[in-house]
Order: sequence, then structure tokens, then C-alpha cells
Amino acid sequence: MSEARRVVCAVAATLFALLLLIIIAQYGGHWARVAVLITALLATISQFSAQDPQSQTFHLWVSWLGFLAALWAIVIFALGF
Repeated sequence: MSEARRVVCAVAATLFALLLLIIIAQYGGHWARVAVLITALLATISQFSAQDPQSQTFHLWVSWLGFLAALWAIVIFALGF
């Protein structure tokens, strides 16, 4: 992956995460807020672990857990919890 593509992907992911965090934290219920904060924590851990080339497996697992947590947060938000 080229350097420019990495930057574009990182910026797009950051904007998506920021919008998700702000919208659910502002308008969601208690459990939706908990879910979105867990998602933000997993995203942060994933970004820091991606900087170490030896922790690629850990990075992938945390990334997938972050995606599942984001899906969980969106579903809980949509259901009104």
C-alpha cells in the first residue's frame, strides 16, 4: 500500500470513528454510550499496536473486535438502548 493511500485510509477511518463517537455519545442511551466507548478504546489499541511490525496478529484481532464493537454500538443505538 502506498504512503498516500495509507494516509487517506487513516483520515477516512478517523472521520468515521469521530462521527460515530459523537453521534452515539450525544444521542444514544447508556448502553450505546458504553458500547461506543469500548469501540473507541479498541480502535486506539489497534492503532498503537499497528505501529509494531511484530504484533500484526494482535493488531488484526483487535481491529476485528473493534469492528464488532462498532456494529454492536450501532445496533444498540438503533434499538434505543
